Amino acid sequence: MRHRLTTAGVLAGTVVLLIGCLPGSSKPTATAPDVRVSPMPRPATARVEARDIYQTVRLTGVVETYEPVEAKSPVAGRFLPSSRVRNGQSVRREAVIGTVDPCPDPASTGPGPTGGPSPEPTAEPECEGRRRNVRSPAAGVISGLREQDVAVGAAVAAIQPPGHHIRLSVEDPAVLFHFTEPPESGKAEILGGPSGLTVRYEKRVYDRDSGQVSVYVSAPGDVPLFPGLRAVVVFVTSVKDDVLTLPLSAVRGRSGQGEVVTIDEVGKTRRVEVTLGEADDAYVEVSGIESSVEVLRYPLESDFGA
Repeated sequence: MRHRLTTAGVLAGTVVLLIGCLPGSSKPTATAPDVRVSPMPRPATARVEARDIYQTVRLTGVVETYEPVEAKSPVAGRFLPSSRVRNGQSVRREAVIGTVDPCPDPASTGPGPTGGPSPEPTAEPECEGRRRNVRSPAAGVISGLREQDVAVGAAVAAIQPPGHHIRLSVEDPAVLFHFTEPPESGKAEILGGPSGLTVRYEKRVYDRDSGQVSVYVSAPGDVPLFPGLRAVVVFVTSVKDDVLTLPLSAVRGRSGQGEVVTIDEVGKTRRVEVTLGEADDAYVEVSGIESSVEVLRYPLESDFGA
């Protein structure tokens, strides 16, 4: 009996379902849920903005001590060290470290060749020179100081300046154009050590034998450094104030002429040519586009075919 009731129920349900599916049926048995399609997100855009453009040069190098500086004799004669100066002593720049006597006393006359009385000394021409001071060319520790006969320009001592400087290798010769008027200073990072150090430009040196060009900067005296440490120095070589710019990512081309992709309110894009100027690591100077126009910040190569 229970089996018959179950079979009847299934058949009744089937009839109801078939009736609902018959052509002309006024009401469907199921309603599709509402489906909402989200609009495509608007791509990231940028507009022309006024900002400063910084031209920078990044060089790497090594920390070194300064080369000793020679103190030289201004005249020929007998160099006599100052009684107040000793080797290993620190001296200031322009300190008197000795004198040169251009008219030293002649040596005493010895016995004659036969053991008889010495011959009368010949008259020496009168020396009209006067003693000349020798001054330290730099501040530092002095060495090599001794009494000696010297020629004009001969070294009489060496001065070891305190502190360190950084020798930076110039790998790309084109970088030298940025040092036509060298920057006064730069920012240094000692690898594995302190960073943000202000360093002062010293000189540019060209080695004829190797063809290597080096830039030297002085390191701060209050920072503990050691010869051989590696360093990175960044120079700001020029600044253009308050110029119209776009992000580098928005521009195709890097010098002279370039292109951007504009986008209007309805999302239509168009390729536009612009004139490019100076650039830094993030922005480039542009002209030929209104500040109210939006451009794609990250255009694809296919966007430039629009």
